[in-house]
Formats: sequence, C-alpha cells, structure tokens
Amino acid sequence: LEAIKYGCALVTTDLYALKELTAEGENGYFLKPHYRDWLEDNTPNMNVKYHHKETILSGFLDEALIRRACGILKMLCDDRGHLMNLCINSYHRAAQGAFSEKYIVRAWKQLLEDLK
Repeated sequence: LEAIKYGCALVTTDLYALKELTAEGENGYFLKPHYRDWLEDNTPNMNVKYHHKETILSGFLDEALIRRACGILKMLCDDRGHLMNLCINSYHRAAQGAFSEKYIVRAWKQLLEDLK
C-alpha cells in the first residue's frame, strides 16, 4: 500500500492482498512463484505448508520467475513513458476508493464507533 501511495510501479507476486493493489499492466506486473504458500482462493496450500523442505526451502531456483522479472524491469527501463504511466496509475489507485486515506480513516472511525 505504501508503494502505490508514493506512486511506484509494482512488480510483485500475485499472492495475498497484493492482487487487490495491483492491476496487471495498469500500475504494475505480477510474478507467479513456482511454489505458492497460498492458493488462488487465499486458502493455505497444504502441499507447501507441510512440505517446506521439499518445496520453498529446497533451494529450488525459480528461473521462470527470474526471467519474467528481468524482462519486466528491462521493458520498464527501455520504455520510461510506460513506467511513468504505471506510476501515475498507482498514485491514482491509492487516492481513490478502498485504498484512499479518506476511505481508510472513515472505516477506522466506524470500527471504533462499533466497538463502543
């Protein structure tokens, strides 16, 4: 959230809440890791959770992820106009809707009021 509030283009995994902050090609790009702690429906991936040594701690080098990340970074270095558009879109995404400061403050005030 802090990155988009500062108007940064995102290159991130498609895990956790990052999917909600990032729109592919609009304000950033997704990397899809080979081993996923979480499934698409945000439930734990039991195959990884109970087999860390054989999966995420195995020393596996995710070359596909590395190639994609390098390709994205090269594209953004070569096309500064596109990078600028991603940054502007991130800033606007953070300033509107559920990610805006106004929305977050209002939600916190409502929560605190509900707890009284």
